[in-house]
Amino acid sequence: MRTSLTDRGCGGRTSSLTGWSESGRRSNCAVTWLDEPIPALSGHTPRQCAEDPTRRPDLIRLLDSFPPDTGAPGLMSPERLRSALGLG
Repeated sequence: MRTSLTDRGCGGRTSSLTGWSESGRRSNCAVTWLDEPIPALSGHTPRQCAEDPTRRPDLIRLLDSFPPDTGAPGLMSPERLRSALGLG
């Protein structure tokens, strides 16, 4: 089901993302993850890194390290994250 959603994610922040299912905590965590400071990105958020050409390679390497989306609970889809960040 493709929707435009505004959801309260894992960190309690509100984010919006088009094309994510409203079912389950997995999508909530993914939406929140996009705006959370990530140590592997030197404390920057994935959105900040996607917008900064000097930081984008680090983000791409991080996303490449994620396991493929199998639909298993607790895993975020690297393909959907890339799409949400305008990287794919």
